Amino acid sequence: FKNLCDGDHYYVMERYITPILETGNIICHNLIFDYKVAYIYEIVPNIVFDTMLAFGVTKRYEVENYDLGLKALCAILLGLDMFDLVDFVKTDWASSGVIFADLPYELVRQYAPADADITYTLWKFIKKTQLLENYGAKRVFDLEVHFAKVVAISEFYGYHIDIDRIEELKSRIEHGMEKEQGKMFKLAGHEFNPNSPVQ
Repeated sequence: FKNLCDGDHYYVMERYITPILETGNIICHNLIFDYKVAYIYEIVPNIVFDTMLAFGVTKRYEVENYDLGLKALCAILLGLDMFDLVDFVKTDWASSGVIFADLPYELVRQYAPADADITYTLWKFIKKTQLLENYGAKRVFDLEVHFAKVVAISEFYGYHIDIDRIEELKSRIEHGMEKEQGKMFKLAGHEFNPNSPVQ
């Protein structure tokens, strides 16, 4: 916004936003996306909770196609409708070249805060209903949050592979997978299909 330090958003991010994001306990919905956006500004956000992941390790195991989108969860669990950008701007976002930063201030002011508000409301719903505890999913959820941060960094930087060593790496990975699969079967007490989300 032009009224903040003459539009120098890097200064605003470094001076005001970075301390909040790096030291506060951040709750988000789809931390992989948020983590990558923060990384553009060299911010490593202290994300401690992801509402999308919470429903992913609970409700998604009951209903395979359970919609984890913020708007869908808002409608299903809270009985509320959220604005969509097409409610404000009638355009084909993929081909128009219009980006969120091009939108007028008043539109952004009405649209953007709802995402944070609904994410916070979903977090309160998860805590109040003890969703993770009722599914016995607290430990898995904590692991997923940490793993999602690793995925975000991997997606941000991409993957670097020594193509001269691909066959060696492939063989080592396949051998390691067989070894770990054996450990998984032993822990479970029976064989199962590790590629099956249900199993």
